[in-house]
Amino acid sequence: MYKTLILLLLFISSIFGKNFLNRYESEIISIDKDSALIKADPIIEVGSSGVIMHKFDNEHQTISKGAIVIEKDEKFAKIKFFDFDYLKQDALPSYKIEPKSGDKVILNYLYNKALPIVPNLKTFKYVQQKFSDLDWVHPDILTMELIDSGNKSPTKEDFSKVCKTNTFALLLFAIKDKAYFVDCNSFKVIKSVMIEESKERLKPFYSRIDLESVSILNFFTTGEVKNYDKYYTNFLGLKDDR
Repeated sequence: MYKTLILLLLFISSIFGKNFLNRYESEIISIDKDSALIKADPIIEVGSSGVIMHKFDNEHQTISKGAIVIEKDEKFAKIKFFDFDYLKQDALPSYKIEPKSGDKVILNYLYNKALPIVPNLKTFKYVQQKFSDLDWVHPDILTMELIDSGNKSPTKEDFSKVCKTNTFALLLFAIKDKAYFVDCNSFKVIKSVMIEESKERLKPFYSRIDLESVSILNFFTTGEVKNYDKYYTNFLGLKDDR
């Protein structure tokens, strides 16, 4: 009986151990111009991104393209190619390698760390503890990017630059009582989970750097975030039904 129970627990653990943050590897089955088909899996979410690996030989391989999941069903997932420039080096020569059938696809790539956009310190500490398997990038980094870009409210370009320069592909937006995990490359919500809501709202988001302290320079090109929840609800294209 105990042996059966242990086996059942291990089986359940193996099912729920696979989640939307885990890497998923597959191979390209077929290609149609700038898209391809791979084998589907429950772990794959529409909007998740990754890379395509081109193998030169048994010891050498490189990233040829980025990939974003745009469709899926029970059997197949469709991915769209994009230029992956996270590792771009201007001092090195550029190369162009087109994906082909049999190339390896790694999805949920760089999902090991994330940038939290939260309304206050309490929520920041809460998500750190709740999702402790992730490495967290401090929001101060995004605040510095806003100052550098001259924006008082974050844009997709600001997020994209921070993701690339700090080598991660996952964002977390805490809005009311939900946490929305968003892919840096597709800006699609790939998963939402319930969280504990805190009433305090700092704008444009929680950071140890106060944008108001540098606003006297008067160089901001985007307006301030007047309503935290409304701004990020609209930013993500969510339906605000509460």
